[in-house]
Amino acid sequence: MLILLAGCLYIPESKVDGRVSGDSAAPVVARWYRDGDGDGSGDGSGADGSFVDAVEAPAGYVANAWDCDDGNSGDPVWVDANAASPGNGGITDPVWTIANGINGSVGCVRVRAGTYRENVTTGGKNLDILGVDGAAATTIQGIAQASVLTIEGTETVTLAGVTLMDGLGDLSSSTLPYYLGGAVDIYNSTLTLNDVVLSGNAASTGGAIFGKDASLHMHNVRFVQNAASEDGGALALDTCTTDGSDVTFLDDSAADAGAVWVQAGSLALSGVVMDADRGTDGVDGLYANGAAVTLTSGTFVDLNAALTLAVSDAKLDDLIFASTTAAVQATDLGAFSMQYSDTTTATVSGVSGDGTGNIMADPAFTRFSVGGDGSEDDLSLAAGSPCIDAGDPAVVGADGATSDMGAYP
Repeated sequence: MLILLAGCLYIPESKVDGRVSGDSAAPVVARWYRDGDGDGSGDGSGADGSFVDAVEAPAGYVANAWDCDDGNSGDPVWVDANAASPGNGGITDPVWTIANGINGSVGCVRVRAGTYRENVTTGGKNLDILGVDGAAATTIQGIAQASVLTIEGTETVTLAGVTLMDGLGDLSSSTLPYYLGGAVDIYNSTLTLNDVVLSGNAASTGGAIFGKDASLHMHNVRFVQNAASEDGGALALDTCTTDGSDVTFLDDSAADAGAVWVQAGSLALSGVVMDADRGTDGVDGLYANGAAVTLTSGTFVDLNAALTLAVSDAKLDDLIFASTTAAVQATDLGAFSMQYSDTTTATVSGVSGDGTGNIMADPAFTRFSVGGDGSEDDLSLAAGSPCIDAGDPAVVGADGATSDMGAYP
């Protein structure tokens, strides 16, 4: 019998060597990754033959999957702010700064835990930048009047496992001082974010991210206490194609649209949370003008106006609006639908029809306080919540039943 235990395949000893044995310390099979170029970083492509499952590492295989190109021993370039001295970028001889890592790399940069006080530009390169120890341990902290990360020039960039903080935005070409994208300024390029936190950044527009004519893909991304003096406390997107899953906006603020401001383009988010974001014009959550908006499995709490939609198409499914004055306020909409959602006492204006499966009930969160610190809320559904198994019946939840309303089961 084979047993899956904590992500590893446990094989009883009798299956390993053919003997029947009561030895409880039986071997455990692990996954090993091919290191064809001998640089200490395993092939992360997932292609056939790039890994094997075995009790011990075969010759030429390692325990990590950190390489982008297993045929190039010069990549990845390793970065470690805590290294005793700057090296040549090898896995045991890292450089000190991410900028140096990018400069010395063909396109693959691996960053160890630490705080990196620098502002980074991609320099026209397609890049894969990974904080191997995760966002909680790896921080890029802006130190100048600029975005923490600037991407301009048709690059394709993946950024994972880092926190971006204290960015102040890039100076635009405006005649007045005007700053774009406190953490990230992206133009005409593609950016993928995975396991990234953006915290405490500020700009005129796009407190955390400003995008223009760009593609933005997000998974497991948290925006926390970012601020814009004008549009989009966390995100400001102009004619961008944007999608994401498990995206959270906490305590972000702006004059217009405390969390997200979208002009044209498209925005599709699932597992989205907006909690205690603030817009001084009353639009606390999302403002979209001339855009195609799709929101699925979302929770919107402690907001004045959650969604403000103008001249846009919108598809809203499995959402919860609680302690919110207006769930939706709309003008001149195109195609619109909202179904299997809980508006509690929030209003919906500027649309016609009641939609399918919508309710007005207390969602019964596990822990939530109005006007408090959003990071202290637990917006999962307590036992007995009317939102459990009340989502779109065409969607099956993790428990095999009908999906729940909201971002969290």
